[in-house]
Amino acid sequence: MNTSYGITEKFQVTIPKEIRDALNLTNKHRVQFERRGDEVILKKLPTLAEVSAELQADLKRRGFTKVATQKDIDNARSEFYRQGMTWE
Repeated sequence: MNTSYGITEKFQVTIPKEIRDALNLTNKHRVQFERRGDEVILKKLPTLAEVSAELQADLKRRGFTKVATQKDIDNARSEFYRQGMTWE
C-alpha cells in the first residue's frame, strides 16, 4: 500500500481501513510507534482482554485448573512493571 495521507493541525493521521482490517485493529487497541532510521513501524498492542485470554489459555495448557482472580491479575501486573516493562 503506497497511499499518502495528510497530517492534521493536531498531528493526527487516520490509519487506513486496509491496515486496520489487516491488523484487526479496533478502537479498544493501542498502537506503538517504533522508529527505525527514517522509517516508523506501527505495532498493534494487545488489549487487556486479549492478554487475559492468552494467559488463561496458557495456564490451561500447563494444567492449571484455577481461574485467575483479580488479585492474580494485579500481582502479574505488578511483577510486569517491577521487571521494568512498560505498557504503552
